[in-house]
Amino acid sequence: AFFNHTMPLSDQWTLNYGLRAETFDNGLDVNTGQLSPLVNLAWAPNDRNVVRISYNRSFQAPPLELDVSGQTTVLPQRLSTYEISYESQLSDTFTAKLAAVRKDYKDQVDIGLLIPNSNVPIYAPVNYGTARYQGIELSLNTHNSTGFNGFLAGTVSVARPLSPGAFAAQVDFNDHDQRLQVTGGLSYLFDNGLSIAMDGYYGSGFP
Repeated sequence: AFFNHTMPLSDQWTLNYGLRAETFDNGLDVNTGQLSPLVNLAWAPNDRNVVRISYNRSFQAPPLELDVSGQTTVLPQRLSTYEISYESQLSDTFTAKLAAVRKDYKDQVDIGLLIPNSNVPIYAPVNYGTARYQGIELSLNTHNSTGFNGFLAGTVSVARPLSPGAFAAQVDFNDHDQRLQVTGGLSYLFDNGLSIAMDGYYGSGFP
């Protein structure tokens, strides 16, 4: 069940808030749920600049990967996300955005080896007890109605488990963590609607 409402507070301030009620039952030994609020506040001092602050609590069911052992129990992932961003329209067709994000996890779901430190290619979802992601992103985008458009975004971040879960050993970093990420793209839109695009991605990763 979900409720969401956007309410203008003034010419410069807008509030968006909501609440989700969710449950999860795996049919065996996990039956749980959560009330998840969200609050987003936007301040636009003029037509070309906006500052946004948001808090979002989420409840995510485990993935559908099968555990061939039948021994592990995977709990839903619970996540609190905090974000602050500043976006500026530098011209009629060019915008820039700077954002800082932090995510606090409880029972974070990751896909790991069923037998740790082995070469047996049997994978199963596992939970970390607690984990954290935090990062800063700068993005640039053009918005031409036709012709060339492009985007460029760079992120510096870290994702680190803070405590082990019931079936996951303590590790220093998530195996899928990308410390530095850069994405970019160039596209061309013809008058008849045909578009051509090329994107590129770089992720540094941890050893």
